[in-house]
Amino acid sequence: MLTVSKQSLAALLVLALTVLCPAVHATEIAPEPQLGLTTEFSSRYANTIVNSNANRLTVTVANQEERPYVIDRIRGFLYNVYDHSKPLRTLEPARFTTKLPGQAEVVLPYKFITLTDVGDTALTLLVELSDKEGNKFSRVAFNETITVIDPSFGFDPQLWSIYIFGLALIGFAGYYGFVTYFAETKGKPNHPVVSKVAKSAAVKTQSATNDWIPEHHKTGPATRTRSAKKKSS
Repeated sequence: MLTVSKQSLAALLVLALTVLCPAVHATEIAPEPQLGLTTEFSSRYANTIVNSNANRLTVTVANQEERPYVIDRIRGFLYNVYDHSKPLRTLEPARFTTKLPGQAEVVLPYKFITLTDVGDTALTLLVELSDKEGNKFSRVAFNETITVIDPSFGFDPQLWSIYIFGLALIGFAGYYGFVTYFAETKGKPNHPVVSKVAKSAAVKTQSATNDWIPEHHKTGPATRTRSAKKKSS
């Protein structure tokens, strides 16, 4: 019968721990970053985005520990308010290589354009960062219900600026054309100019009219000359 002493068991246990310890350390999970994150909307209304417009937000990341990080990107998702299992829209990510030192904060811009149903929806923003060891982390910067609206043509400053610019161009073109036309007409004489074609037509009309008048009724120079010759004879 095989017997194992206590010393042999202790030696085997030490050997097993020596072999397994590197694997345990290799799979050790890095501690989560201690961060403070806030998100602000630049629109006129809080927690509101506009369809087909460039919606701008600012994400502030505050490092509350001494360990430095690097901000890699911001990702955004739109969800149904009552179902977060699958996103309705995946927004365009914003990529960064921004350093976040210990006990410091950075402000990151985030812009996206989307077209979705008007009404309430859920917006989730994730900030992805890494440490100097290459560990990757993802923290939620925003996860709330927002309102989606269509652009308002009556109060949209971008559209109003386009309208004003277009009207200014039309007004300038009209003024330039009026001034140019007025300057050309002012230098011309006021008396009417009769063209050669009109004169020729008048002469032909007068000749055709004279052909219908009897010879003895004509009082032209030739008629008076013939009458004088008859009297003298």
